[in-house]
Amino acid sequence: MALILGLVSVMFLSTLLYMISTGTRMSGLERTYSTAIEAVRGGSAIMCRVLDRGVSFSDFTWLDIRDQTCLESKRDNETSSWNCSCPTPPTCPSGTTPTSSDFEGIRCCFDLHIDMIEYDVYLKVVNTKGPYIVGGKRRYIYTIHALAVSKQDENDKAWVTFVYKTEET
Repeated sequence: MALILGLVSVMFLSTLLYMISTGTRMSGLERTYSTAIEAVRGGSAIMCRVLDRGVSFSDFTWLDIRDQTCLESKRDNETSSWNCSCPTPPTCPSGTTPTSSDFEGIRCCFDLHIDMIEYDVYLKVVNTKGPYIVGGKRRYIYTIHALAVSKQDENDKAWVTFVYKTEET
């Protein structure tokens, strides 16, 4: 009888330890992912400001605009009228274009790269619609990919695609 009670208590304790360790691991994964999401949100806010105002952030060492002319072309023209190209192999995979929507296409042919200490954030406009004139104001609609990748762990990343509408006077 004592042997059975001992066996049941060992099974109970091992199950309890397993549940505690799984819970700790899951909360750690969620914390890391929310940090990557925060990096994407911060980078997205900067991209929206660039698209709204057309400002150049050349004074900031933490911000890299891959091709200012390309970004301006994406900002002011429909997708079919962009004047852009991506770096050629081996810098970029073969076939990478300014509208490439895969992971490497965003990392290689980004419009903005932001160094956020623990994360590299890559932002890329993949589609532009407009201008639409409504009430005397020019409006553009952009589709943007935002990708944050941890510098310590390549598997710690977040990828968000969003649509952004600007309004000019």
